[in-house]
Amino acid sequence: MLLDLAWSTLPATSEQQPGTEEREDLPRLARLLAGLAALPAGARPHLIFFSSGGAVYGNAPGRPNVETDPCEPIGRYGRAKLAAEGLINAAATRHSLPCTILRIANPYGYPVPAGRVQGVIPHAIRCALEGRPLPLWGDGGARKDFIHHTDFLAALAAVVSRRPPGTYNLGSGESHSVREIITLVEQHTGRKILTTSTPAPAWDVRDSRLDPTRLQAATGWRPQVALDEGIRRAATASTGD
Repeated sequence: MLLDLAWSTLPATSEQQPGTEEREDLPRLARLLAGLAALPAGARPHLIFFSSGGAVYGNAPGRPNVETDPCEPIGRYGRAKLAAEGLINAAATRHSLPCTILRIANPYGYPVPAGRVQGVIPHAIRCALEGRPLPLWGDGGARKDFIHHTDFLAALAAVVSRRPPGTYNLGSGESHSVREIITLVEQHTGRKILTTSTPAPAWDVRDSRLDPTRLQAATGWRPQVALDEGIRRAATASTGD
């Protein structure tokens, strides 16, 4: 089993450093796939590639995205992840490589550095506890699919165990706005969150929802932690209560 999590950018840094994935990530992946193809068939590990759900699909079509939907990424990061998926699918077809692609939603519930340009839930909790304003992109109406890290790890364990080939969404199947996140964080920290706002960047997906039905059917996995409970756990861990 080989888990490929290596990637040099986030959606924001991909826009700030154009061409990074083409120079670093995609050539590295191509070399990895060539190395796997050169192994004897019986010695090739099953590859699990960590792709991106919202970034690859673009904005959801009024319902959760399914794996057969057309991918219409609106940012460099999503286009690069989709190119990586193309390399993997081509190698899997040409060399019969055992591969699984996971299109992952937004995991949360674990510590995130303050300077990381990603992770609205931990940033909101930190701002609530420290009394600092939370910077928003746009009006807070953007909706994302959030999945608690324990559900993510349980899904990954199921994939490692079952090794289903193909592409699968790994998400909760629901979306929640940034404003909803702020309300829940305020409830569970007992603190008011001040916000500042700048225009949302054109590459930021405004509506991201993933339908995990295919992964559930292949592995028997189901998400267990609702967003309200997940934020309660994260806030409790941050306060030490």
